[in-house]
Amino acid sequence: MAGSALALAAPALAQQQATEIEGRIERTDMRDASNRRYDNNAVVLNAGQRYRLSVTADGLDTMLEVRKPGADEPAAANDDADGLNPRLSFTPDQTGTYVLRVLAFAEDATGPYRLRVEPLPPLAPPREEAPARTETMTTRVWEGQLSDQADEADGRRYVDYRVRLEAGKVAMIRLD
Repeated sequence: MAGSALALAAPALAQQQATEIEGRIERTDMRDASNRRYDNNAVVLNAGQRYRLSVTADGLDTMLEVRKPGADEPAAANDDADGLNPRLSFTPDQTGTYVLRVLAFAEDATGPYRLRVEPLPPLAPPREEAPARTETMTTRVWEGQLSDQADEADGRRYVDYRVRLEAGKVAMIRLD
């Protein structure tokens, strides 16, 4: 419950510079509906400001949820942007105290983590210029099925299709 105690003991600061919170998932921490232990960390986020929220934990697979003031459901969540460490960008639509919930992915997992809240510059405005040209795309669909009658090599079944591609042209091949 280290993250929860830290968040309650420290005054909530509006995030203007990068902030790091040291926390620890403990055996005595609360559990969510999926029986995962978690810490809640309260931070004040400003409306319209972009933030990068990330958790690093050695040997502990974590998840990160962002909860709006007074909300029971997460507004954003990430499980594994960087290996086992979650990271996400979030832009609040209102200024207030948000709960950054750090969860242990496995039910019995415990250990230390570092939560980082970092303000990001605004995104560049969208480009409003007209496109240089318009192109048309042709779609060709082949339907097939791997069955006991399909060709086999090295114990694996396959179906071949002959496709003609033109040099200098963009082609997209998709297999569903």
